[in-house]
Amino acid sequence: MGTVSEVVDLLSTVTRLWSFLENLFIHSEEVKKELPTESETFVGIDQEVQAILKEGKAIPNILKYCCKEGLM
Repeated sequence: MGTVSEVVDLLSTVTRLWSFLENLFIHSEEVKKELPTESETFVGIDQEVQAILKEGKAIPNILKYCCKEGLM
């Protein structure tokens, strides 16, 4: 159960930080202008992260999610 708690905490942290980065690299025209390469790279990575989070949302049992992802 400790591992499950760690996974939940990490997912919460990643989601919170990712929201911040998403606002910077996707929604800020100034950042896109100043860091065009990094912004484009972030868009690709963002799509991957969104897919992982969506997949995780489809697995309502955290134990099954952790086992699927090889976290336990």
